[in-house]
Amino acid sequence: MENEWKGSEAELRFKKYYRVDASGCWIWTGAIQISRRKKTRKIHDRRPKFRFMGKMHLAYRVSYMLYRGPIPEGKCVCHGCDNSICVNPEHLWTGTRDENEEDKALKGRAPRGESNNFAKFRWEDIQRIRSLHAMGYRNVDIAKGFGMSVGHVSKVVNGVVWKARAKVS
Repeated sequence: MENEWKGSEAELRFKKYYRVDASGCWIWTGAIQISRRKKTRKIHDRRPKFRFMGKMHLAYRVSYMLYRGPIPEGKCVCHGCDNSICVNPEHLWTGTRDENEEDKALKGRAPRGESNNFAKFRWEDIQRIRSLHAMGYRNVDIAKGFGMSVGHVSKVVNGVVWKARAKVS
């Protein structure tokens, strides 16, 4: 399939905004949108941006379109190199959101514990839950005290969730 954007003004402009590093990543040097974690305000995501077809787009998506063709309907552009500001089309692949999340988890890049923006508990709460369980409190009573389900208490106690720190014995 012929790529309609190959050799276009957009491609020529795009090439001005990256440099190639030793690993082969094309490091984006153009505009970058920064996201911070709610609780800590630490930077957790950098997203390269590029104006394409009259709108701002994620630069790695533009790279995929310029060099590999259209992005299939319902697919994300994912990084094989795990560098969020890489725009090398050879490092990019398409997959569903679930596939991208699974890839992140397999590579240990998914936020865990308190660093997850959706976490409702802190490590101190988890330690307390495990301590209460070790002292003989029932899961149902612990669940009521912390406003969580009995099933979730069981997962916390057994290290299914919040496993980055050792269980209290």
